[in-house]
Amino acid sequence: MDTTTFTTELKATGFDDIAEKHCTANFTSDPHAHAFAVRGLVTAGEFILTKEGTPASYRAGDMFEMDANCVHTEASGAEGTAYLVGRKHPQ
Repeated sequence: MDTTTFTTELKATGFDDIAEKHCTANFTSDPHAHAFAVRGLVTAGEFILTKEGTPASYRAGDMFEMDANCVHTEASGAEGTAYLVGRKHPQ
């Protein structure tokens, strides 16, 4: 999916806080949670999202989702990663 279509779909489904994110090679976050739901599209590299102890790897063109308050870690592969993310804040 291209980023223009993805952005349109994000806005149409309430994910209207949209940002482009970049992570350096081999980045790993500490476990954390967000008060908002997330829907993302990887645009470059590899993005590894670990939820409830289970890692999932996403590459360019792959989409990922996460519910609000989900404890998780985020990581990037050897080449780093870039992704477009929409956040859906509670009303």
